Amino acid sequence: MICSTSMDTTCKLWHFKSKEEILTLRGHTLNVFTIAVSHDRLYIVTGSSDMTIRLWNIQTGEQVGILTGHEDWVTAITFSPYSRRIVSGSRDGIVKVWDSETGNLIETLEYHKKCVMQIRYTTNGKYFLTASEDHTLKLFDAFTLKPLINYSGHTDEVTSCSWLSGDQYFVSGSSDRSVRLWDKDSSSQIWAYFCEGGVLALTVTEDNHLLVGDSSGMLYVLEMNNLIQKRK
Repeated sequence: MICSTSMDTTCKLWHFKSKEEILTLRGHTLNVFTIAVSHDRLYIVTGSSDMTIRLWNIQTGEQVGILTGHEDWVTAITFSPYSRRIVSGSRDGIVKVWDSETGNLIETLEYHKKCVMQIRYTTNGKYFLTASEDHTLKLFDAFTLKPLINYSGHTDEVTSCSWLSGDQYFVSGSSDRSVRLWDKDSSSQIWAYFCEGGVLALTVTEDNHLLVGDSSGMLYVLEMNNLIQKRK
């Protein structure tokens, strides 16, 4: 299944192989920027410039909840690995943590100075990472919700981030054209690769191949295991 968001206020679910539309989610009143699927594959959560977060039943497309509290566009969202929490980020740099079952707000985190672009949990659920327009990434303890490490080095907005298998290393992409590799326990980068254009999106496969798309239209596939092995 593929999920897509749109400036027409809707989200769509697509069948991966047939490319046919499965469902259209309607409820937001302005652009939808971000979407995530719960790990139990029961729910979808979306964030919009209407400043709301909406929860949907993945089978029926029914809207089953609305979370309000952000005072700016909701630009990033994710579920925790066990789907018990939702973490959202907004254009004003605010991160909010919610109980996915009750919809109650758990905590508001005010540590970024500009828009939060992406949020990613480790697979073990112990930490989550935020990427921001303020050129930084931040690591949070997922239980205490305290900030642990600030990662700086990018010279423009950090558009994306993704964990490598094992949760020890992560990569980040930026409008400064760079992809950078970091050790979770150190605030210093350990590798950088420069693309032709600004990095728009990236993701890491289960076998640690890094896929990167940039503003020049290029798609890069980078093998990361050798870099990790050199660190051991």
